[in-house]
Amino acid sequence: MTRDGLHEYWLRAPTPAPRLARRPGSETLYARVIEPVDAGLCPTLIFGSGLCLEFELLTVSRGPAARLAELGWRVVEPISPYHGLRAMPGRYGGEPFFAAGPTSSIDLIAGQAIESALLVAWCHRRFEAKVALAGISMTSFVAQQVASRCHLWPAEARPDGVMLISHSGRIEDVTFGGALAVTLGLDRALARAGWSRQALGRLSQLIDPTAVPAIAPANIVSVLGRTDRWVPYDDGVAVAQQWRLPEANIFRYPLGHLGMPVKLSRDPRPFERLRQVLASS
Repeated sequence: MTRDGLHEYWLRAPTPAPRLARRPGSETLYARVIEPVDAGLCPTLIFGSGLCLEFELLTVSRGPAARLAELGWRVVEPISPYHGLRAMPGRYGGEPFFAAGPTSSIDLIAGQAIESALLVAWCHRRFEAKVALAGISMTSFVAQQVASRCHLWPAEARPDGVMLISHSGRIEDVTFGGALAVTLGLDRALARAGWSRQALGRLSQLIDPTAVPAIAPANIVSVLGRTDRWVPYDDGVAVAQQWRLPEANIFRYPLGHLGMPVKLSRDPRPFERLRQVLASS
């Protein structure tokens, strides 16, 4: 479909993640592509969304992809497992991420990372241009997983750049220290189910960022809110420092978790920096 100078179409494929293939509703990967009509060789941004956000249920004009397309990006919006078109029967969008924890959250993060590899490879082949992967909040863990382990994949499946938005270092700390998880009682529910923090810490190592990224630190952009209580800010800073990201690639804003999407809709500097990263890679 073409409207207001933007071209929209959809991608669909069986998920390459075996555990997601066994999660009812998430067997199929879906992604929406939004691009300028005259996109040409513009860079591609695969942009994951946050928990319980379902942008495919909004018209393009009301979503973030339209704004990014205006800035010269081709945007691919993957639908996260358990959300929207991939919602689990009988559950609202995103509910299983917490409700079926802890394995459901690990399946989403690890599974969507593998799906991202498939999308990156397809974009490289189809458009023959640079491809970046971005994730905010929930999908920042997906992007961190990709940045940590994509050296295990074929070269065409590795992104040329990565953007981490409202990210943190350890899923265990988000579970036991993040305001949202604590407010929902996730930490107490896991304890009642027999999961100790020590056991969860060992399990979270499967999806926590590695000590050294698999792509060049200069190709990773970090965007953080200093007063974020949902995804602890200090852990996000620790990842940026441990990975030795250039200071020019780190953006810190005086706001909390929910203010970040609004800020980024008004301040394109992180995305401009990501374009510079791609141009120089």
